[in-house]
Amino acid sequence: MASSSLQHMAQGLIVQSKTLINNDLKRILKEEGVVSSGVKATLQARVIGLIDRAVQDNDHALYNRLQHRIANNGASPSSQSTPSYNPQTPTKSSPLVNGNGNMQGYPQPTGFTHYQMARSAPTNHFKASPFFEIRESILEGIALEPSPSHRQNCNKSLTLNETTCHRLRSDRSLRLLLFSAVEQPLAPYTRLDVAFPSQIEVRINGEEARANYKGLKNRPGSTRPADITDLVRIAPANYRNNLLITYALTQKRYNLAIYMVRKFSVEELAKRIAELCIIPKRDVLKDMRKKASDPDIVVESSVMSLKDPISTLKMTVPCRGMLCHHTRCFDLESFLQLQEQAPTWQCPICSNHVSFEALAVDEYVQEILSKVPKAVDQVTVEPDGRWSIQAANTSSKSNAHSDDDDSDEDLVEISGPRVNTIKSEVFATPQSLARTPPIPSREASSAPRTGSKRGSEVIDLTLSDDDEPVRPTKKVAQGDPPYPPFIDSSP
Repeated sequence: MASSSLQHMAQGLIVQSKTLINNDLKRILKEEGVVSSGVKATLQARVIGLIDRAVQDNDHALYNRLQHRIANNGASPSSQSTPSYNPQTPTKSSPLVNGNGNMQGYPQPTGFTHYQMARSAPTNHFKASPFFEIRESILEGIALEPSPSHRQNCNKSLTLNETTCHRLRSDRSLRLLLFSAVEQPLAPYTRLDVAFPSQIEVRINGEEARANYKGLKNRPGSTRPADITDLVRIAPANYRNNLLITYALTQKRYNLAIYMVRKFSVEELAKRIAELCIIPKRDVLKDMRKKASDPDIVVESSVMSLKDPISTLKMTVPCRGMLCHHTRCFDLESFLQLQEQAPTWQCPICSNHVSFEALAVDEYVQEILSKVPKAVDQVTVEPDGRWSIQAANTSSKSNAHSDDDDSDEDLVEISGPRVNTIKSEVFATPQSLARTPPIPSREASSAPRTGSKRGSEVIDLTLSDDDEPVRPTKKVAQGDPPYPPFIDSSP
């Protein structure tokens, strides 16, 4: 019969197992006597199967081993460090010690039993993120009641003990984050997205904590927790910080909490993926040749862009999801920076969901980037995997050449005193037309014209000099230079 305590903690252990890399999963399966070959999804399913078996058989020894292995990258537990599970003799734990425990899916601190971790687990269980790891619960029990029409205030005191203050001062990667989520009936058994009320203002000691509390529109899970570290006074210890939350226009109850987390930079995460998760070149070529040999599919050469679709710059570390079926990649750091700002975890090429664990560096595209000149941003890829540069840039060069030719033919510059005279005749406005006659005189007159006034002449600029009729001599306008004399330079 399955133990209710094990069932309660197994969900967090399953989430934590999904953060392991292939080598750790294989090591766990091999030492537990299970087949350790296959892709990552298969390895994860086998480890989860071991956890489920321990829960169903109420096998605390197996569960303890699995928890130690998952928390220590597959390492075997020693006889001294193996914690004993004894629900009859619980040990009272401090409310401020590492409260994430197994329920959050993060590494278990040494010296704590499973019962202690269950007792100190946070009330709100948020979805894990590769950008931070929850280390300690600082303040919980912040409830925002529904307020559909009026503004409401919530005041709380935040006091940090000397140990927490010392850790924050000595390690800059430790941050204080404000989490929020909509209250749900099954919150202890589910992973919640970070979500704040639509209108909220957070102040620490009178200063506003500026953050993006809304995320992307109609995209649950795209909101980040608010970083309030710089506004909290950590010296002196036991200082009473004032937390004021003002909110409105919400019909749901929100639960907020403050956790101390270990924050990971984009560079650290990119380095971890580049070292551990690689799609070998031989696997890429094997897949391309398999598609090319399919008689039902006609595969031709294609142009592959070497630019990142997010930043439009040339890629540095080409990356794609291991479950994506396209060969084109995106830049690893640019993608992680985008997810840090708004975590949607969507492939920018095929728009499919791609998790952090599924990201991998494409060795085939990385080799192309290392061999092409800096000015080249696309290559032509053949169905068998061969690639070239010349064919990719021929079209752009020919288009540029044709554009230059067209521009040379269309734009013809004509200069000379004769052209200037014609321009002055066309655009000059006679003084007799500059004056506007009164309104009654604008009516058409049927009387014949008398006098010596000449009618307006129409000048056809399409006529050549040979076809142009002989025109009477005209007076040169003031300011226009006279025609230059004809000089016969022939001997």
